[in-house]
Amino acid sequence: MPFIPREHGPAARKVPASKAFDVFGKINSDIRAMNSSILILSQKLKYIVRNEKILGRNILVLNKKLRDAELSGGGSGGVSSEEFSQIRNEIANLSNTVSKQSEAISELQVGVQQIKDTFAKSEDVLEMKYVVDTIKPLEFVTRKDVMQLMGTETEKKAKPKK
Repeated sequence: MPFIPREHGPAARKVPASKAFDVFGKINSDIRAMNSSILILSQKLKYIVRNEKILGRNILVLNKKLRDAELSGGGSGGVSSEEFSQIRNEIANLSNTVSKQSEAISELQVGVQQIKDTFAKSEDVLEMKYVVDTIKPLEFVTRKDVMQLMGTETEKKAKPKK
């Protein structure tokens, strides 16, 4: 059964087109908000990656100092056992920080990927808007309207003409 536009027929009712635009306006603003949130998350992710690289370099430098201190054997130019233990503690702290940063990065990457997979892109919404604007589903006749039209048609046919 083909769709009959509402503007043709006695039971025609106009549905304001502004409702459709309001819905798309709200969807569009939600998408903009999500896009800005994604951009903020990606910037934070970049900072975390940069900090992780810096911490990694610091660990390498401290490890080199530690090896040099171990090789020198704590002589007059070497490092005392107190400094040696402080360096070990600092390396352990940095290592823990790097591992925590790595976990945070992986969690953020998963979250950003979920957002990208879950929500529609603005191009997709614009395409849906175009399709809805072209089809204009608010102007179609409902089943109830068709039944009323058919009921009035059968009543007219059933009445004999004089």
